[in-house]
Amino acid sequence: MVTTTVERIRAFYEDDIATRVPFQTHPLKESDEYTKNLYCTMLTLILQYENEPMREQIVFLERIITGIELNVPVHTLIKQAKTADVEFAKEFYDQFADTTLARNFIVDALVMIYCRQKVAEKQLEFLVEVVDVLGVDEGEFEVLVQGAKVILSTPPEKAISLYNEKVVAVYELLYYLPKDDSERNIIRLFNVTLESLQKVLKEQGKTNTVYVYNSKFKLEEQFYIEETHDVYFINCEFTGNYNVHIKTNFNVTFERCYFYHMHERCIRVSRIKALYIISCKFEHCGYLYNGNGSAEGGIIWSDPWNIDIELYLIDNEFNECYTKTTSTSSSYFASGAIFFGRVCNFIAIDNKFIDCRCYSAHTQKQLFRFNNYSEHQQNPALLERFKEQLTDKKNYRSNSLQYNTFIGNNSPFY
Repeated sequence: MVTTTVERIRAFYEDDIATRVPFQTHPLKESDEYTKNLYCTMLTLILQYENEPMREQIVFLERIITGIELNVPVHTLIKQAKTADVEFAKEFYDQFADTTLARNFIVDALVMIYCRQKVAEKQLEFLVEVVDVLGVDEGEFEVLVQGAKVILSTPPEKAISLYNEKVVAVYELLYYLPKDDSERNIIRLFNVTLESLQKVLKEQGKTNTVYVYNSKFKLEEQFYIEETHDVYFINCEFTGNYNVHIKTNFNVTFERCYFYHMHERCIRVSRIKALYIISCKFEHCGYLYNGNGSAEGGIIWSDPWNIDIELYLIDNEFNECYTKTTSTSSSYFASGAIFFGRVCNFIAIDNKFIDCRCYSAHTQKQLFRFNNYSEHQQNPALLERFKEQLTDKKNYRSNSLQYNTFIGNNSPFY
């Protein structure tokens, strides 16, 4: 009697895990119901191949289902998997072959298979055939296998350092790892849409640090980051007719991001603590002032009244970017890839400028431009160097401007 009661309690606790600890940041969450259903049905098909699913495997599958908000229970997926045919296999291939989600599927399947004490060899054989169909080569599959082993056996604080980030971003797999106290105020988003991101920032951004990974944003309207905690964009793409407009008292970081064909500047800052631009690429981006006036800050522009901002530009590439005014008056000019008000710390290291230009009747010839009333309280001499016409670019060095490279027939942003 007691044994039966305990078994029921254990079953309740295990069934409740999916509700209490779902994989909330699984990248499949942003997909439609059809894609989610295909994905989970194939997992269920593998799970049932020549073996009865173990309870822990069912719990793992339920955590995925709950996290991605698929409105199909496990028992329905089991029935669907039993009736799967060649047409289903073709639909799965068409949907996932050569996609980022294919890698997630493989790791999901590996973790699910290895959940049981004794691994089912037939399930692994079937999975290897699926891997081949999905277009994942042997080298990448080996890395994904290692990633699954890390997830199953390694404490979360060590997982990132052990994982081979060169083949597949470890960030995509963080939804597996249990969260410690330091992670509870962190939201991680993968392949997120602009609409979904704006909703998260508005509803949860004030109290949580938000990480955005592997997402593509076409800005057909103004994108605001305002009244948020720290925000990180990692391996994201930006294009469109508008810029990213920042209004926050915290930090914003862009790392390994790609900005292209943005012609209203890439980033505008109205308020910020520190802006970090690291290992990003800017291509065919800039700003045109169409009228009688000066144009400043073709790539990044800060409202002139901003004070005490920190700006870090490290290991970036600017390719065919520009600042331009249509004014023919010598009273107006085009100048600067970057325009800021008063800064309290500014670092520019290992950046490359290729065929970048300023277009105007009169040019001020400054790459990094600060408004006239700017003062650098910690190092006034450094600000004076910023304001110089830097004609000897090859030999120019300072503690804050180091090893930046300029390529092109004309002087970049000069």
